[in-house]
Amino acid sequence: SVANIIFEKHKDNLNSFLKSLKNKNFKLPPKTRDIYLYLPNRMMNILPTVDLFSNLDLKTGLKKGQTFFYKSSNYKENQKYISLGNGVTIDKSSNSLVIGGRKIPIKNFAKVFYDRQGKLQKQVQTINPFGGLNIIFMPNYHQFLVLDDRIYNSTYIQLFVFENYDKDLFEPVIMTPLAKVYKLKR
Repeated sequence: SVANIIFEKHKDNLNSFLKSLKNKNFKLPPKTRDIYLYLPNRMMNILPTVDLFSNLDLKTGLKKGQTFFYKSSNYKENQKYISLGNGVTIDKSSNSLVIGGRKIPIKNFAKVFYDRQGKLQKQVQTINPFGGLNIIFMPNYHQFLVLDDRIYNSTYIQLFVFENYDKDLFEPVIMTPLAKVYKLKR
């Protein structure tokens, strides 16, 4: 297969080859069909499993590192805390996340919601640029997400949750709260 030929030719310097693909001068073969990214809301439930496959070292097949993703749809709030369940709590006074008694500074807190016109609104606040975890509150879905930088910056989170996409690469086709479809331009 083409993948095997590429791997064999570049196996000693695979990372350099992958970086070269980002070069704007890289000539792609002519497009023979349209390619779409389908991102359903229900994919949120399997995101940690999908991440297992993308978090591998291509040379060794070993897992690169532990990622963190937690979703809570059953939360309770008082003046000091937001309890997300399973021993995960947001401490409002210290802007930190408490997991099993350990305090972790919050890096970003984002509130992402649909207004009355159905338009996505994003409010992202950097709490501590050196914080360990990010929190996304999605009131329309009645859920909180707690995630590390890798998952926070993943294609799924950026395109589905934030609708952040490279306008040179993607064109939005369907943008609903249940699913988002992007067409690859080139």
